[in-house]
Amino acid sequence: MGKVFFVVLLFISCTACGQPYLDIARFNYSYSPKQGLNEKTSPLRSNFFTADVTLPIELKKGGDAFIVNPFFTNNTGEVSTRGFHVISEGLLLGFLKKDIFPNWNLLSSFIVRRNTQVDVKSEDDWQYGGIILTTWKKNQDLSFKFGLYYNKEFFGNYFMALVGLDWKINARNNLFGVLPGYMIFEHKVTPKFTTVLHSGHSQTHTAKKLLIPVSVGIVPEKII
Repeated sequence: MGKVFFVVLLFISCTACGQPYLDIARFNYSYSPKQGLNEKTSPLRSNFFTADVTLPIELKKGGDAFIVNPFFTNNTGEVSTRGFHVISEGLLLGFLKKDIFPNWNLLSSFIVRRNTQVDVKSEDDWQYGGIILTTWKKNQDLSFKFGLYYNKEFFGNYFMALVGLDWKINARNNLFGVLPGYMIFEHKVTPKFTTVLHSGHSQTHTAKKLLIPVSVGIVPEKII
């Protein structure tokens, strides 16, 4: 397993702190064929599937909350004719403390994850980490987020600074996210019909990709 560098940045629980809606369950699939800009230097084919469930448990309505987030990913494909199959499964446990100071919230979480390269035997596939994210509410329409991500990778300790925002631009447009994990621009066509521009960063042991899909969907009512 030491040969595989497989990092998954989990900001699922972070989205529960400020976005206009909460995804209780999410499923994602992407396919990257061999043909591409890097085909001559490093041909890559990838089938990537991810699923997760986010369960907020409020201690009181609109107040502090526990967040339970089990997740699963499956990534198969080949790089330069060399195949790979990586499975990741784990659990995020978080606690959202509101108003630790006036206009300040704090999200802390613990992450346990097992990353397994199917064709490679390893005695220890487990990783442990966490996220600390603070949110400062400047006004009713704008909040800023600052934090730190940590994970015990197979190559050693891994730290990453986090910065984000939750901005209600106007009645029909919102911008929210935590970088380098994701950033989402949301435009409400009608009260129940919304277009979303989503940019996210994913990293595997052989390739880095910036994903910018555009999707259209129905947005449920605000939960928290």
